[in-house]
Amino acid sequence: ASIYFEKVIKTDPLKLGIWDRNFQLALGSFPVYIIFIVADGGGEAGFFGGWSLLAFLLSGLGAAGGLLVALSIKYGDSILKTLATTGAIVLTGILDHFLLGGPLTPAMVIAGCQVIIAICNYSFDATPPPTSTSSSSSQLEINTKDSQNNSSLVIS
Repeated sequence: ASIYFEKVIKTDPLKLGIWDRNFQLALGSFPVYIIFIVADGGGEAGFFGGWSLLAFLLSGLGAAGGLLVALSIKYGDSILKTLATTGAIVLTGILDHFLLGGPLTPAMVIAGCQVIIAICNYSFDATPPPTSTSSSSSQLEINTKDSQNNSSLVIS
């Protein structure tokens, strides 16, 4: 799904911005949520009940996180986004262990080391990008223009 979304964002013929695309995606979810809310009668707290200051803050943080994901897809690629997500999971596990006394099993340590190595391999890769010219896929394009129309000839 993230690869398709990245393709839509980067090859959009309408050249919509991140805000426009996010609003477009959000409009598709409104009818679904409204149907569930109305069918449930608003729940025990009623419509819009139970919203505290903390609930509004967490809702805002979730929205900001969604915008950050959209920006990372727009200006990064799906591999970079995946590495950032796994790096955040590793950092969360480490902070959970040292600040909250959570578990840190050997499997978590091995997986964390693999993620750190993968991030370093991706970030510090010195391999030059492949060249676009090769003998099997080279083409010669000749453009000729008439007074009536334009024509081109492609020789493979």
